Amino acid sequence: MRQMLFAQGNLSGSNLKGIDAANSLFSETDFRRASLVKANLYFADFERANLDDVDLSGANLRGADFRNASMKRANFTGVVMEANFRGADLSGANLFGSLIPSLCPQRNKP
Repeated sequence: MRQMLFAQGNLSGSNLKGIDAANSLFSETDFRRASLVKANLYFADFERANLDDVDLSGANLRGADFRNASMKRANFTGVVMEANFRGADLSGANLFGSLIPSLCPQRNKP
């Protein structure tokens, strides 16, 4: 299911566990309470989407765009947070076990 175009859709409560949605467009889509566990969301666009209470544990978010998205209480357990979260609302989000590269110090290699 790569490169899906689903802007302004309603996927609330959907079980999308393991979906391959790389390079897909989901701007302004409603994902409230959906499961995106271990989903491949590589470079997917979620700008202004509603992802409140979404389970993203183990998902591939590399390069994804979550600008101005609502992600209240989202579960990011075990996720590498290499995405654009500018303006996103992460109130109450579970970041346990996630890696945020921009907050990790760079090691100088000899």
